[in-house]
Amino acid sequence: MPVVSDTAYHWHLTLVFEKTIRANPGDRFQTTVSLLNLLEEVRYVVERGYPPLEEVATRCPSCGWQKLENFPSGHVVFGNPNPSGVVSLICSYCGFGFVRNMNYIHDNKKRLQSLK
Repeated sequence: MPVVSDTAYHWHLTLVFEKTIRANPGDRFQTTVSLLNLLEEVRYVVERGYPPLEEVATRCPSCGWQKLENFPSGHVVFGNPNPSGVVSLICSYCGFGFVRNMNYIHDNKKRLQSLK
C-alpha cells in the first residue's frame, strides 16, 4: 500500500463527515449501507494513493510524478479553445495529456474548507 499523508485521509474523509453533519436529516446518510459504501470508496481512493484536492492539479494521474505542465497544443486534441476554467495539461515524465476543469476543483475545495 502506498504511503499516504494524513492530509490525504483528511480530505477524503471530509466527504463522509460532510454527509453526517447535515442539519436537515434528509441530507444525511439514509442507511448504514450507503455510509458503508462511501467508506469503501474512500478506502479504495486512499489505498491506491489518489491525491487530495490540493494536489490534483500538481500530480500526474497516470504515473504520479509531479511534472505537470501546460499543454500548449492541447486545444488541438481537446477542442479549440478550452472553455473558461478548463486547462490542458501534459506530464513531462510520461507524456500523458489531459484536460482538467479547475472550476470543479476550486469549488469543491472551497466547499470542503467551509466545513472546518
